[in-house]
Amino acid sequence: MLPEKPPKIFVIGHHKIATRSIDRLFRWDGYPTMHCRKGKIARTMLTNLRLFRPLLHGLEDIQVFSDMEYVSSDGELFFGYRLFPQLDYHYPGSYFIYNYRKVDDWIKSQFTHRNKALGSYTRRYKKALKKLLNVNSISDQQLEQHYIDCWSQHEKDVNRYFSDRNNLIRLDITNADSKSEFIDAIRKLNYQISRDDLPYVGKTKKKATSTSTNSDQQQP
Repeated sequence: MLPEKPPKIFVIGHHKIATRSIDRLFRWDGYPTMHCRKGKIARTMLTNLRLFRPLLHGLEDIQVFSDMEYVSSDGELFFGYRLFPQLDYHYPGSYFIYNYRKVDDWIKSQFTHRNKALGSYTRRYKKALKKLLNVNSISDQQLEQHYIDCWSQHEKDVNRYFSDRNNLIRLDITNADSKSEFIDAIRKLNYQISRDDLPYVGKTKKKATSTSTNSDQQQP
C-alpha cells in the first residue's frame, strides 16, 4: 500500500523569516513547492479571489507554498498569506506554518532587503503606502511603526483563528529546539524529510550589526 499523500502546507509567517529555507527543506526531498516566484502566488490568489475561484486555482499541483506576497515597483502590494482562513476553507486538511523571529530583527531585515531587479524593498513599500493612504511621503519612522502594527495584527489574527484548531505548526527560526520540533511535526504528516535542520540559505547581506538568523533573500 502506498503511503498516504501528505497535506498541503502554507507558510503564513512574514517574508524575511526563513521562508526560502523552509521551501528548500521540502524541495530538497522532491516535493513540489513554490516560493514567491516574483509575486506569482500572491497575484494568482488575488486574481482568483476577484473571479470567485478557489484561491490557488491553476496551482493545484503545488504541495508547499511560501512567501505569498507581492510588492511591485509601481506601488501595488498584496499579502496572500493574510488569507489563511480562506486557504483553510478552500483546502481542508491543510497545515499551516507560522514562522517567526524577534520583531526588531525582522524590521531590520525589511529595511536592508534589496532585489537585484527591483531594488530597495523599502522604496517599493513606501510607494505602495503613499498610494494607498493618499499621502505625499512616508518616513522611515512611519514605515517602522506600520511594520510593527502589521506584525501585531497578524500575530493576533493567527492566534485567534487557530486557538481551537490543530493544523498550525509554530516555528521560531532562531531556536534549535523549535526547529527540531518543527521537523518532527512535518514528518508526522507523512513528509519524508531527510534533513534534521533547516538549510541555511537566502541570508540577507548586512552591515557589521547583522544577526546570524536565517532570513529570506528573494522577494518580489
